Amino acid sequence: MSKNKVDVIIGDQVYTIQGDEPSEHIERVASIVNNQIKEIEQSEKGKYIDSSQSAILVAINIANDYLKVKMELEKYNEENKALLKQIEEL
Repeated sequence: MSKNKVDVIIGDQVYTIQGDEPSEHIERVASIVNNQIKEIEQSEKGKYIDSSQSAILVAINIANDYLKVKMELEKYNEENKALLKQIEEL
């Protein structure tokens, strides 16, 4: 599979991102990161932190969101297994 190469803007800088996902997916990911950086910079806290600190806060926020979704998926998988077991016992 060929890699897609996309130029994106994150935090007023242009980055070339290369990946297996479609260009639209890469652009959407970059947009999410860029929007979170803008939110932090426009907040009251943003006045007192530099760009590397903003990037760390964005990484923490995204990791937190990822972990919540992963835990929810695991919960649904366990519930699904329990329901399948109940069906098999019928």
